[in-house]
Amino acid sequence: MGRASLLEMSRHTTFRFCLDPNDEQQHLLTRHAGAARFAFNQCLRIVKDALSARLTNPSVDVPWTGFDLINAFNSWKKTPDAGRVFVVGEHDLPCVMATGLPWRTEVCQQVFEEAAVDCGRALVACQILAKVDERAVGSDFRASRRRALADRRSDYATSRSRDAVPRSVLVTTIVRGL
Repeated sequence: MGRASLLEMSRHTTFRFCLDPNDEQQHLLTRHAGAARFAFNQCLRIVKDALSARLTNPSVDVPWTGFDLINAFNSWKKTPDAGRVFVVGEHDLPCVMATGLPWRTEVCQQVFEEAAVDCGRALVACQILAKVDERAVGSDFRASRRRALADRRSDYATSRSRDAVPRSVLVTTIVRGL
């Protein structure tokens, strides 16, 4: 037998799926998507507030990585800054029943974490583009934009290849209604 016949062959196949959720599943998908958008925007606000505070106090730490943003969001979501639920207590006086995001238990924790990681990656990509634009001052604008896009694509590709575990969303609570 020849050497070529002993080599192993592999075949890659692509599958396409289409979701057809019922009303309850559609509501859960919408809730999770909204929570992800909320968490991304909140992480961005946390970074902007930290950058503003750093102007007056250089010792302020700015959460920049996905891990730092996850920790910052997790500590924020249980504080009164995230919200409070009031109930009428004795003598018709309002009292605080709960603090933090009251709906945080209605969505998977992974939604918040993925949004924080995505925000961290967007911040790093923005920082890379700013550095490329600084180097390109005084040169051809189109050429600098092409270089910036090429750098961003290569950085994104290498950051995705460094992920030890593929990114995924746990959908056990969504599929439960079937």
